[in-house]
This record gives sequence, C-alpha cells and structure tokens, in this order.
Amino acid sequence: HPMRDPLMDHFAYEIAILFRNNNDVFPLIKAFEKTAIPFSVESGQDVLADDHIAKLVLLLRSVNEIGNDALLTDLLFVDFLELNHLDNFKVLACARSPRKNIFDCIRSEEALRDAGVEYPEKYLALYKKTLEWSVLARNKNVVDFFEIIVRESGFLEHTLTSVGSQDKL
Repeated sequence: HPMRDPLMDHFAYEIAILFRNNNDVFPLIKAFEKTAIPFSVESGQDVLADDHIAKLVLLLRSVNEIGNDALLTDLLFVDFLELNHLDNFKVLACARSPRKNIFDCIRSEEALRDAGVEYPEKYLALYKKTLEWSVLARNKNVVDFFEIIVRESGFLEHTLTSVGSQDKL
C-alpha cells in the first residue's frame, strides 16, 4: 500500500534509506519483517571480491571441474584446507613426473611417501572429499550441497574464527 507523504500531499510508492555501515540495516530489516511492508536491501559491496569468497569459489570450481590441475594447484594453497605448504610443493613435484597429474599423486599413499610428503593423510582426505563433493554436487539440491561443502571443507569454521568475521557475515 502506498504511504501518504504529509509534506507533499501525495502518495510515496518507494522510499530509499541509506546507511553508512551495512550492519546498521539489520534492526530495520527485523522491523520490516514484522510488517506487511515490502522491502529490499541493496549494497554496493562486491561479495565476489572478498578473499574468503574467492577461496570458496575456487573450491567449488575445483569440485565441478574435477581433474583440472590448474584449479587443484591453486586449491592446495587455500588456508582453510590447512595443508602444509612444503608438502604442497612436494605434491606438485610429484605431478611433474611423466603421466601423472596432481590427482594421481594425492590419491596414492605410495606416491605421497615417495615424494617425501610429511602429512600424506591430509592429501588422501582431500582426494576422497573432492570425489564425494563432486558426486554430491550432481545429486543434491544446491542449498544442501552448499551447506555440506562449507562445513566439511573447514570454510565455515575458518571464516567464523578469522579476524573481522562479524563484518564479513
């Protein structure tokens, strides 16, 4: 329903409310949710430019394009996966062997040991999870899949415990 504007003696169909800080909008959202007043919240903030989101997008792309060595190379260095950086370079050296890709290296305990990887269980687990997530991505609805990967990957816990996490959420 249009709201009457007492100053202009006509009806207002749209009202814009500007906030200096995005966090200031939440009390107003709660108030509007209790009424029949339709509303939308828009922000000039580019969520895809956020480092945390970029890492999650990389994980999602890696799961979608399983076997893509370029994506997996970048994924190895994502902090919330908690992989050892020295081990990452050993895995990459393993993948430079003839007829091997990164997935061949991270799925084989023998290849990981031969490469001198100190924590092979982390890579074996990443291989297993990546395959599981790839299957889930194709068989679950997007909301359920997203919730699973955000929790199981360590992304949620990492984001919640990082500095400034309240501002990011």
